[in-house]
Amino acid sequence: MIVLCHADLVPPARLAGLSWREADPVRTEWDVTTALRRRGHAVQVVGVRDDLLPLRRAAAAFRPHAVFNLLMELQDVGGYQAHVAAALELDGVPFTGADA
Repeated sequence: MIVLCHADLVPPARLAGLSWREADPVRTEWDVTTALRRRGHAVQVVGVRDDLLPLRRAAAAFRPHAVFNLLMELQDVGGYQAHVAAALELDGVPFTGADA
């Protein structure tokens, strides 16, 4: 599985030792990644900001069963979510969330 999120929200390996203020922004990404790993999935977290090349490279190399799409914006534009879904569809990679 690939967990796709914004580059600023890639979760640390552990939340222990972080303050609530430090941990809160990445809580969802950390929870999803941790839950998938506990269920036995191999997980790679991919953070993107301005382009999808890191995702496309990771998907080609890692060949995930699916992409768990937590990305809410691309290039700081929420309306570009559909472009992320379209790129995954064109590459034949299954993913969570709405389609393009």
